[in-house]
Amino acid sequence: MNIDPPDPRPLPPASRKRIREMLVAEARRATPPTRKKTRLFVSAAAIIATAVAAPIALSILLGAGSPGGPSYASAEEALQAASKAAAEVPPIVIPPGTYLHRQITVSGRVEADSPAGTYVVSVPSTQDVWVGANGAGRITSRYGEWAFPTAVDRERWVAAGRPTLGASGVDSCDYEAGRLKVSAIDDLPRDADELYRKIEAETVRGSQADYPKAKRAQMVFGEIADLLTNVGSPESRAALFAAAAQVPGIELRGEVIDGAGRRGVGVGVTWAGIREEIIFDPVHAYLLARRTVQVDPPVEYTTSPSPGMPVQGINADGIDDPGTVLGASTYLEAEVVETLPRSPGRCQ
Repeated sequence: MNIDPPDPRPLPPASRKRIREMLVAEARRATPPTRKKTRLFVSAAAIIATAVAAPIALSILLGAGSPGGPSYASAEEALQAASKAAAEVPPIVIPPGTYLHRQITVSGRVEADSPAGTYVVSVPSTQDVWVGANGAGRITSRYGEWAFPTAVDRERWVAAGRPTLGASGVDSCDYEAGRLKVSAIDDLPRDADELYRKIEAETVRGSQADYPKAKRAQMVFGEIADLLTNVGSPESRAALFAAAAQVPGIELRGEVIDGAGRRGVGVGVTWAGIREEIIFDPVHAYLLARRTVQVDPPVEYTTSPSPGMPVQGINADGIDDPGTVLGASTYLEAEVVETLPRSPGRCQ
């Protein structure tokens, strides 16, 4: 429920430029940026096509969910089944001169401080991404109205002096050949054991090796989830699902409904009261959504996860009720189109 949202104002040009740069970076490397004081992932454009002249074979990442699908005894069993399904999904082909179009909705939250405490603003958006075989394309972002999830959030915003918030608007930018590309998941090992070791080595670095096991597991799972948002060969995606099955402490959430109302299987990893999840169609191994959830009950930790890191607490401000979805990306469309639509807005 949105309570007394702020008056609509154009999203500031600096904010649009920052978000656009973030999306382009994701389109080039498929690793979502981290933001201080932002409790969400915006995995909007971990995207699309590698720059080659020949047609590209890719697994499509779109599904309507599978109501009444198979049941599983564990997350490992569900992910191994998804691995087998992914290996059998026929690839689609993106011929030269066409574009792969993907649509992603992002339900995010941004935190800020005030004299009365931390407040949250919800930030909905939809990203449409078109990328051609030559790496040219377009990213169009439609921003919904920023709003306060609760009356307490609004009161704290007022106490902070009513700082300017963003609002609805459209930002659309075209990119020349070579600017956008799919992350190279097809260059990753196809053997699940080797793939897991590689991802772990590249994700948990230096002093992070001293983090608690559950924290390290959540980091590795998050990286695998990022990679699963990419298109790629059936063999590459099958290896990623099989690698996810090896994450310590992986939890089966059972049947879960995503933000678009589709039913899928949910699995996730919890650390310090926050669960990172993916939801996938178990029959076709389509990734339906990623989300971050406040667990029930919330958990606080009072010791540093690593020497030199500050003590942290989860949900100490009381804003997030158990079960709250803190952020979600829902993957709605993936289709090959022959032309770009007319641009709905300017590149700002």
